[in-house]
Amino acid sequence: MTDPTVGKKKSWSPKRKLLLFGVLPLALVLAILLMLDRAAHRRLNAVFREARLIGGPVSFGELLAARKSWPDEENGAIIFLELEDRLSELFRTREQFVALPGFDGRPILAVNDALPLGRRLPAGQDREAGQVLTRLTADLSQIDRLLGFQGGCFPLTIPTGPGGFYPQHLSHVHLSAKLKAAQAQYRVMHGDLSQAVKDVRVILMHGQLLADEPTLVSAATRIVCEELAVDTVQRICALATLTPEQLKELQDRLADTQCPDRLAWGIRGERAGFIQIADWHRLRNEIHWIHGDPGGLDPPPRWVGRIPGIRGLNVWDEAAGLHLYNRQVAAAGDRKRALQAHREVVAEMDKISKLHSLTLSIMPPLKQFFEQDGNLEAQIRAAVAGLAAERYRLDHGRFPDRLEDLVPQYLPQVLLDPFNDEPLRLRHCDGALMIYSVGADLIDDGGGLRGWMQKGPYPDWGFILLPPERRGLPATQPAAETQTGT
Repeated sequence: MTDPTVGKKKSWSPKRKLLLFGVLPLALVLAILLMLDRAAHRRLNAVFREARLIGGPVSFGELLAARKSWPDEENGAIIFLELEDRLSELFRTREQFVALPGFDGRPILAVNDALPLGRRLPAGQDREAGQVLTRLTADLSQIDRLLGFQGGCFPLTIPTGPGGFYPQHLSHVHLSAKLKAAQAQYRVMHGDLSQAVKDVRVILMHGQLLADEPTLVSAATRIVCEELAVDTVQRICALATLTPEQLKELQDRLADTQCPDRLAWGIRGERAGFIQIADWHRLRNEIHWIHGDPGGLDPPPRWVGRIPGIRGLNVWDEAAGLHLYNRQVAAAGDRKRALQAHREVVAEMDKISKLHSLTLSIMPPLKQFFEQDGNLEAQIRAAVAGLAAERYRLDHGRFPDRLEDLVPQYLPQVLLDPFNDEPLRLRHCDGALMIYSVGADLIDDGGGLRGWMQKGPYPDWGFILLPPERRGLPATQPAAETQTGT
C-alpha cells in the first residue's frame, strides 16, 4: 500500500509562516539597528577622546573650574556687583545719555561715529552732557576703583537644561565702559588732559574682567570694550596734544592688549553648550527635532527616542557636531587657523544630512566673531603705531613718511596687518596721517576707515592722527566735510 503523503507538497503551518516571514526579518532589522546604535556610541566615545586629546576643559563644569580664582579683595568685578542695582537703573534710563560724546543710548555692541573726529560738542549738547556727567560723578568714581585691581572675574554658575546661559552683567559692563569713554572725551574737550591715561586704563579693565568667560557674547563684549578704548585714544589725540610720557604709556597699554585670539574661551563654551544640550535630549530619550521649519508639526512623543535606530541617529548627530566643534577648538589661539577651520566646518556642514538636526541648528556662525576680533587687533596695532608716530611728530615737527622711520626709537619693529601679515599701511591725506589694515576683504581702500572716507560696506581698519591745527575745533563744520579728508 502506498503512502498517501508521497508526491504531495508539504504546506507551512501559520506559525511557521509567521516565524519565517515576520519575526525573523524583524529580528534581523532589530539586530542591524542595535549594531548601528552601538557603532554610534563608539563614534561618540572616540570624538570625546578626541576632545580630551586636544587638551583643556571640555564641560561647563571644567571651564568654570579652570577660570582663575580671585579673592574678593583682588577681584575688580566686585565693583560691578556692588553697583548692580544702580547700573540696572542707569541701563533702564539710558536715553538720558544721548547728549554724551560718543554715546547713542542704544543697547548695541558698537562704537558711535556720529561725532566728527576732532570736533567738540555743540554748545547746547555740551551743557547737557556736563549736567549728565555731574549727576554721574559718584558712579564714575566707583568705576574708577577698577584701577586698584589687577584683574578679576564675575561669578558664573553651571547652567541647567538645554538653554546655556547669558551673563546678565554684560550689559552693565558695556554701559559702564561707554560712560567712561564719554567722560574721558568730555574732559579733554574742556582742556583736562591729566586724567586721559587713567580713563583709558579703566576702559581696558572692563574687557579684562571678561577674558575667561566661556561664552561668545562675553568675548564680543570684551572686544567692544577694547575697541571703545582704542576709539577713545584716537578721539583724545584728535582733540588735543598729549605729552610724550602720556603717549608712551598709552602705547604700552595698548600693546599689552594685543591677543592672538579672544574667542578661544567662547568657542570652548559653545562646545560645552552643545554637549549639554545633546546630553539633555539623550538622557530624556528625546529626539532632536527637524532642522528648519517643521511646518507647524508637534515634536514626537518622548518614547520615540527610545526606538533603536532613532536612538543611534541622535548619537551620530551629537558625534558629528562635537567633531566639528573639536576642529574649531583645536585651531583656537591662532586667529588665521581658527578662521580657516571655521570655513572648512561651514563647507562641511553644507554636506551634512538634514537628519543631523541638532548640529545644523546649534552650530553658531563664527565668521562675524572672527572678523570682529581681527578688526580690533588691526585697530590696536594701528593705534600703537599711531601713538609712536605722534611721538615722532613731537620730536621732528612732522609725521613720519614710513613706518620704518619709527624703528627702533619709537617702535621695536614694524607692526604687521593681522589679515595678511604684511606691514600696516601708512598714508598722508590733507595733513592727516592714517595707519591702517586692509581689513577682512583684503582690499586696500586707501585708508577708507569707518566713518572717515569709507567707500563701501567693508572699511579698512586703523588709526587717524589729525594735524595740530585741526584738533579740538568747535562743532561748526558739517560732519560730511570733516570726514571726506579732501
